[in-house]
Formats: sequence, structure tokens, C-alpha cells
Amino acid sequence: MKTASVRDFREHVAEHLDGSEPVLVTRNGRNAGVLFPIEELKKLPLEYRRKLFRDLTGDLAKQLGAKGVTEEDIQSAFAAHKKHRRR
Repeated sequence: MKTASVRDFREHVAEHLDGSEPVLVTRNGRNAGVLFPIEELKKLPLEYRRKLFRDLTGDLAKQLGAKGVTEEDIQSAFAAHKKHRRR
């Protein structure tokens, strides 16, 4: 999987779109998005899916941890949302 900054991605967007490899786009060193070529979505190797999952969940965990949000906080928020939605 290639990695490109937002700036590099913008400057070379046509090349990235024509490429056959997924591109992880970063902003200020943090994951910002992923470009998957259409042809590759169905053929995405397990190693890419695992790397993508690790990268994205690791980055999310860091951001939530920095804000003091715990897994329990998230579960409570989901439970409250579900309860409110059923009314």
C-alpha cells in the first residue's frame, strides 16, 4: 500500500487514480483517507485489509485516548442512542 500526504495526493491525483495499488492518504502524519482502485476492491489481499484495519483502528484509538474517551464511554453512548431511538 502506498502512502501519500494530502499535498502529494492532490498534486498527483490522476496518477494515483490510474494506479493499481491502494493509497493511504495522510494529513499532518495522521491517516485521513484511503483510495482503493475499483478493480482492486474485490481482490484486496488479506494483508492489506489487516494493515488498513490496524492503521485505522490504531489511529482512532490514539485520538480517542488523547481526548480521554474510553471504550466504555463509547458503549454507553451507543446504548443511550439505541434506547432513545426505540421510543
